[in-house]
Amino acid sequence: MKKLIAILITAVMVVSLCTVFASAEEENIAVGKSYVTKGIMYQEETEWGVYPDTDGKKLTDGTYAESVEYSDAAWVGFNGNCREYSEANLAYIIVDLGEATAISKVLVSVNNVCQNGIGAPAGFTYYVSEDNSSWSKLGEGTYSSTDEGIIVTNSIEMTVSARYVKAEFTVGGGGAWMFIDEIAVYAGNADEVVDLPSEDPAESETPAESETPAESETPAESVAESSADDTSASADNAGFPTWAIVVIAAVAVAVIVAVALALTRKKK
Repeated sequence: MKKLIAILITAVMVVSLCTVFASAEEENIAVGKSYVTKGIMYQEETEWGVYPDTDGKKLTDGTYAESVEYSDAAWVGFNGNCREYSEANLAYIIVDLGEATAISKVLVSVNNVCQNGIGAPAGFTYYVSEDNSSWSKLGEGTYSSTDEGIIVTNSIEMTVSARYVKAEFTVGGGGAWMFIDEIAVYAGNADEVVDLPSEDPAESETPAESETPAESETPAESVAESSADDTSASADNAGFPTWAIVVIAAVAVAVIVAVALALTRKKK
């Protein structure tokens, strides 16, 4: 009986450890938050189809595109030829987290199909602010892959305090169209926050380029009518899913209890 109790206590400890691990998993606190953008192409500006941001909510709805096909409704189409982009030679997304909070990572999911005028931006520069006026630069983001024909992410990691998070980006070599389906901001540990100097983003300047997936020097024209080949790959969203951790923990407990019961019956 004592061995059985010890085994059950061990099982409880396993579940507790898994719960702690799950709670420490990256939490996207940008889901459902409001934001403003610059650089989205509107229908009155082109004879081609456009890919609008429905109700201004698609970029923080937690829904990622399943394909590089531009027909996937999750994509929002920014374009280097639109009026807003031309005003400052860049595009941006500013997310309002609602209140100042510790963040550890910013991630943007983009389409790098490199066909039909669609390609990943040349690079991303990230900023944070407490008041949406005075900005501090986090730095240049890094792409998850340089492969073409897939969904990639651009991200930066640094633990800071911010209410507003800004991602600036410019046209890359894959085309004038830049398709983005989500911007994610992950919670950080308040005890690890570092202070940054204030530095207002200079919209008249082009952000420094990070490693660029799209290597072609000549941007293609606007999106053609034919669909891109279905050569998609999933964006590396956020860590190991919590549901998977819970399932693993449950299976581990079931196995431990079954073994314990079997050993107890055998001794009897």
